[in-house]
Amino acid sequence: MYEDLALGAIFLHNNYNYILKSLEKSELMQLVSVTQKDPDSLYREHIEQQIQIYQRSWLKVIDYVNDRNMPPLQGAKLKDKERQMIKERFKGFNEGLDEICKIQKSWAIPDKRQRERIRQSQKKIVQEAYGAFLHKYGTGVNFTKNPDKYIKYSVEHVGEMIERLFDTSA
Repeated sequence: MYEDLALGAIFLHNNYNYILKSLEKSELMQLVSVTQKDPDSLYREHIEQQIQIYQRSWLKVIDYVNDRNMPPLQGAKLKDKERQMIKERFKGFNEGLDEICKIQKSWAIPDKRQRERIRQSQKKIVQEAYGAFLHKYGTGVNFTKNPDKYIKYSVEHVGEMIERLFDTSA
C-alpha cells in the first residue's frame, strides 16, 4: 500500500482506467455485465473517486491562498500582524507548490486524455484560488518592501508548473 494517498489514488486510477479500456477494446464488457451490473459505469465511478482523492492532495497548498481567517483589509496601512499573515500565506503557497510539483512531476498517467483532464482540472482550481488571492493581497497591498520575495509566481507560471505534472521527461 502507498503511504502517499495521492500516489495511491493515481495508481488505482491508472488501473481502473486500464481495466475499463481493456474491456472496451476486447468487447468483454458484455461478458462482465453478466456478473456485474453496469461495469462501465462502475469503473468510471471508481476512476472519478480516485481523481477526487488525488485532488485532496492539493488542499493544503490551496488553503494557503484561501481568504478564510484573513483579516479584512481596512484602509491603506496594514498592521504588522496583517503583513506577517500575508507573507506567511504567500510563503506557504510557494513552498507547498514547489514541493507538490517536484513530487508529482515524476508520477505517471499513461492515458493521455486522462492525464490532460486531471492537469486541466487541477490547474483551474489552483489558478483560480491563487489568482484571487494574488489580486486581493499581492497587487495594491503594501505588505512588504520586497514583494518579489513572497510573490514568486504569476498565475500563468503556476499553470505552467501544473502542466508539467505526470511528465517524467520534463
